[in-house]
Amino acid sequence: MNYSKQREVILNYINNCHLHPSAVKVYEEVKKTLPNISFSTVYRNLNQLTEQRKIKKISLDGDKYIYDNVKKDHAHFYCVRCGMLEDIQINDNIEFNIDYEIQSIELVVKGICKRCKER
Repeated sequence: MNYSKQREVILNYINNCHLHPSAVKVYEEVKKTLPNISFSTVYRNLNQLTEQRKIKKISLDGDKYIYDNVKKDHAHFYCVRCGMLEDIQINDNIEFNIDYEIQSIELVVKGICKRCKER
């Protein structure tokens, strides 16, 4: 794939973001650096970066997606009440009883966070 300044800015934002941004949030932040960029350009580049496995696209609730870096393997906890999303570490000793080559694991644990549980 050819070099694209827009793709580079988007990838840098995702890799340096401590949040788990939606496509809209990525667009809002990238627009600060590239004021003429369109939402469709951001969305297209997010899909290309996902296909190239440079970022992850994670489904939370059917049609709600967030984007994350691929710097380290980790899972996510998603609170179904307040929408809080947090990185959680996964144990290196996970074993699968299958005869496939696993390239990545994308795990979203859904539940109720401590704050919502105490309300």
